[in-house]
Amino acid sequence: MVLLHLMQQTSNTLAVAHCNFGLRAADSDADEQMVRSYCDAHQIVFHSQLFNTKLPKQSTQMAARELRYAWFQELCDSYDYEFVLTAHHADDVLETFLINLSRGTGIAGLKGIPPKSGKVLRPLLTFEKNELITYANHHQIPWREDRSNATDDYLRNRIRHHVVPAFRDIAPEAFRQSLVSIDHTAAAVEAIDVMTAKLKDSLFELNCAHDFFSISLKALNKQKPLSFWIHQLFAPYGFDSKEVQKLIASQSGKILKSENYQLEKGRDRLLLHFDDAQPQTEQKEVPFSGIKTPIRIDIKQTQFLSSLSKNEVLIDADKVQFPITLRKWQPGDVFYPTGMRGSKKVSKFFKDQKWSAKEKMAQWLLCNGEDIIWIVGHRADRRFLTTDKTPKLKLTLT
Repeated sequence: MVLLHLMQQTSNTLAVAHCNFGLRAADSDADEQMVRSYCDAHQIVFHSQLFNTKLPKQSTQMAARELRYAWFQELCDSYDYEFVLTAHHADDVLETFLINLSRGTGIAGLKGIPPKSGKVLRPLLTFEKNELITYANHHQIPWREDRSNATDDYLRNRIRHHVVPAFRDIAPEAFRQSLVSIDHTAAAVEAIDVMTAKLKDSLFELNCAHDFFSISLKALNKQKPLSFWIHQLFAPYGFDSKEVQKLIASQSGKILKSENYQLEKGRDRLLLHFDDAQPQTEQKEVPFSGIKTPIRIDIKQTQFLSSLSKNEVLIDADKVQFPITLRKWQPGDVFYPTGMRGSKKVSKFFKDQKWSAKEKMAQWLLCNGEDIIWIVGHRADRRFLTTDKTPKLKLTLT
């Protein structure tokens, strides 16, 4: 509410997105009503969404985080919002640092909360919570305290109630000086990321068919300390540094698997494969207004049958129901290619194109329900083609 009040003092066009996770019964609804009433009184666009946080294999907090940020992205796509602002503050920074420290995270987990992550901006990170409360009370800004904050049900709350107060008692400047240290750590992480990128460029050789990376063991073993650089290089692919070191010491032909990759021990090198057998489950809804991420597809009504590039396709508007779906291919996918009779497996189409595993994993399909409309940028499905007499939609990959 303080962040909203501050933004009202600027010339920016604002909208509010409120997530109701329904975890506190009537209190959750009262939170939403307070925000809705404030927005109505100040003529601010208000979006709200009720979420189910009971997701398999995820904690409530992690599920809530993933759900809200996915929804924020959907709102940005649908309404062309430039940024998402959240009200994380200095107390959140220290709590996050201590949580990650208690979990034995690597150095990347000790850099606190970044002020900017893509579209997400966090302008209040330099202010402590008590400063925000003072500001709210002084300006008579309505706000509500989440009553679950008073419990010790979550690790963050236990750190907030017991560790941070003791930390503040160490010395008058302990809290502020810890934030300075976190800033220094963030700068160190940024420097290490630059060094890691340069090291990867020198060690990871992409073979001519784009099927795998080849890493010289002789060159890799020169990096000191070895365990640190192995973590930096292979953790992004889902591999544990200790397991990679065991693989290096094993015989040729041994394989280590992560969710989407395989790391194979060769005679004098490691081979990093894209796991072609792993189904790709990532997908996004595409509204009639089009989509900007992860790829940009513009959708427009048109009256003309024009010559199209490979990045454009005309479809019959009556044959699709929005939102349509953008997703990766799945084993067993079949489509009806233009210029051909009968159907064809998508995997066979990929093979005919002589695509590498990397290229297959990167390819997007645009679908209407279970039916493929377009192998984006390559081949349309003739079932959705339009004629002179049917309403037309022009889909463009830009």
